[in-house]
Amino acid sequence: APTRIYVRALQALTKAGLLKGAAPITRGGLSRSIPRVLPKQLKAQLKAENWELPAVFRWIAARCKIPCDELAATFNCGIGMALVVAQEHKEQVMTMLKKMDEEPCVIGELFARKDGQPQAHIDGAESCWLMLPELGVSLPFPQVLSSLQDPHMVSRSKVLALGGSALATPLKALLEATEIWAFPAEVSAVISLSSQSQLVKTAKTAGIASFVVEPEVKVGGNSFAPPPRGADSQIEELLEKVLEQHRADLIVVMDDFSLDLLPLSMRKKWAGKLITVRASLVPYKADQDPLQLVLDAGMC
Repeated sequence: APTRIYVRALQALTKAGLLKGAAPITRGGLSRSIPRVLPKQLKAQLKAENWELPAVFRWIAARCKIPCDELAATFNCGIGMALVVAQEHKEQVMTMLKKMDEEPCVIGELFARKDGQPQAHIDGAESCWLMLPELGVSLPFPQVLSSLQDPHMVSRSKVLALGGSALATPLKALLEATEIWAFPAEVSAVISLSSQSQLVKTAKTAGIASFVVEPEVKVGGNSFAPPPRGADSQIEELLEKVLEQHRADLIVVMDDFSLDLLPLSMRKKWAGKLITVRASLVPYKADQDPLQLVLDAGMC
């Protein structure tokens, strides 16, 4: 379905002095989008029974056994825009929105928030959302992850990331993807050719174990510095140690790390479990910054 545009409605409410806040429910889903417009001392208490969860989300929750809190933290759950209005203006706002062919509903209230409490909570989601009346199903689907459910739906593959000395890395995008409950993998450790690489810095910020090959590469003006002579043997030794220590299932090789540094025997052993990441198809020249090459090619 095309994206709904709420500019007309928001402008009318703003001009009437009735709007205190508006949160588009986008990335982060319902439960993580609403807190963006709330001061820290307030929390939103939502009632799941006040609106109908679209059937597609109920199907996803049932099929993938996604807990309700994860569902609300990933999808908009049928709410495109959450508005904050005063209690005494509620009916007036509802009337104005209906006249503009919107379908408003009161999904909850704001209360004082204590330290440690979430800024958004949905009451009754377990009993209201995981029903599929359209399919004739009258019992709620299980939504609590436990050992009684299919373990293959819950377990995640552990990933070891290999990187060189680049000043940019796709690791952050990979970590953001792992925040999605249904994502099948998690990053358990990284190995880099330089302690100053962005790969190591990103890993440390995320609390992920990071290891550096000795002797390490000193990062200079070029984003992709070559590894020192004899680094392949050091890499193999460190790689075997980290793989055993963190029980990795997959190896992700970043675009600044040459596969030639991995012995052929290891590449064969990990065939089908070795993933390479490439930033672009722009030809690489050793004496030029690859990021600048991309910009010069008109890419972004």
